[in-house]
Amino acid sequence: MSWELRRGGRHPAVILVRSFPSSPSRWFAVAAAVTLGGAAVAQAPSRRSALDRAAQQSTDPRQNQGALPVQAQAPTGQGIVSGPFNLLQISTDLMTAIGTSTEPDPIVQQLQGGHHDPRKRGFTLQQAEVQITGAIDPYFRGQFVMVTSLDTEGESIFEIEEAWLTTQQLPASLLLRAGVYLTDFGRVNTVHPHQWDFMDQPVMHTRLFGEDGMRGPGARLAWLAPTETYFEAILGAQNANGETMHSFLSSEESYEERPLGGRAYVEDAQQVRTLGDVVWSGRLASAVDFDDSHTLGAGISGLFGPNATGFGADTVIYGADLMFRWRPIDNRRGYPFFKVQGEILGRSF
Repeated sequence: MSWELRRGGRHPAVILVRSFPSSPSRWFAVAAAVTLGGAAVAQAPSRRSALDRAAQQSTDPRQNQGALPVQAQAPTGQGIVSGPFNLLQISTDLMTAIGTSTEPDPIVQQLQGGHHDPRKRGFTLQQAEVQITGAIDPYFRGQFVMVTSLDTEGESIFEIEEAWLTTQQLPASLLLRAGVYLTDFGRVNTVHPHQWDFMDQPVMHTRLFGEDGMRGPGARLAWLAPTETYFEAILGAQNANGETMHSFLSSEESYEERPLGGRAYVEDAQQVRTLGDVVWSGRLASAVDFDDSHTLGAGISGLFGPNATGFGADTVIYGADLMFRWRPIDNRRGYPFFKVQGEILGRSF
């Protein structure tokens, strides 16, 4: 059973009620998310004039970006900026839940494996997020995302979810990003919890990428094909260690909670010696609008890197995804709509 109420625009409010069976228990939860956003401009006159000229020279070659996934709607190729040209945007997202279960909290925490899932009976602060996004100059754009939440014991957790710079003026429709970012794999891992279609993380993502999904420091290069039909190729490299690299070098604490394949953790395997000791990611994504209301998108993704079960031990993760969406032309702030999507994932190590 699900019930959803949303208010669109720049300041959406979301209330979601959902119940589902989780054998042998039944979990019922209410989740609420509130988003507040704003924009500010404060630059010296000379810099503002340069940015104004860049904004006037930038045009969007794709009037309908409905087919593009979230990660493709950022500025792409040849200095093109999608959407308004703002120097600074600050937004705050609050995601909470209230629920109960026939099982005690320890069992609920096993059933709800994601860090931002409702993991206890009663109230849960799934996350409070502050996001700062803006143009640094006509050539670079940056984003910083900080998240805080309360664990099941009521302790506060602070983490940097993203902190990166992206180019805006590379030739040949290329886009380079460097910093801490969400790994480009599939459709779910690249979006923040308040953007999920459901209130909890998919079980397979928790098993393969860990309770916080997969992200880390690195760099990625994307190429957007100069065609009317969206097609993008992405190649990236990120550090293989850390709790958000669960299937790779990970961390000793992460292995204690959930060992990779039940194997032992080898600390010496953490050392980075060559480019083969980082995680390499690749993705091909495409989408087509059949008309102004129907969109079909598909993609394939792959990850390769070392894991901490021993020297020379590697992990390979591969997947494919498909999405279909219907949204009529006369929709009001995005509603009504219908969307179905799925991912298939596999891992070998």
